[in-house]
Amino acid sequence: MRLKKIITMVCAAIMSVTAMSMSAFAMETIEGEDGVVLIMYNSETDEIPSVPVATDIDNFSFNMTIPAYPSSAFLTSTSGVKNLELDEEQTVIQMNFDSTGSFNYINLYDVTTRKYVLGSSTELVGLGMTNDVFCLTNLTGNHTYRIRLSAITKKSNVTGTVISY
Repeated sequence: MRLKKIITMVCAAIMSVTAMSMSAFAMETIEGEDGVVLIMYNSETDEIPSVPVATDIDNFSFNMTIPAYPSSAFLTSTSGVKNLELDEEQTVIQMNFDSTGSFNYINLYDVTTRKYVLGSSTELVGLGMTNDVFCLTNLTGNHTYRIRLSAITKKSNVTGTVISY
């Protein structure tokens, strides 16, 4: 009887620690080259950062099909734009996905310096749901970037908006 109580208490402690660690790691952060950081927020559990009020904001909408890994596609606006051109003051690109249920990989190419700052030409990083918010931070103003996406298992349709500030 005493052993049963001890086992029950140990199981309860393990479940408690597991629950705390899951909430602590709900937001995933991946560091890239040149100080670039990808932060993936879960839109259901994490507090999404608000856009600063006194900033210049550019945005575009997207509605596209992305292929399954290892294939990939550049994020393209509904008007056909693939390049995200940042102004001097802009250092953040935020992707707000409207579609749900698809896991995706991402990488980021700096067109200005002609190099990948997140992932590489053959590697995509991060595994996020398309109902998440992806923030690419510590970017360089006056640079042009391209975002490449890949679905984890099968091609999927993604919709949403991209804002830079």
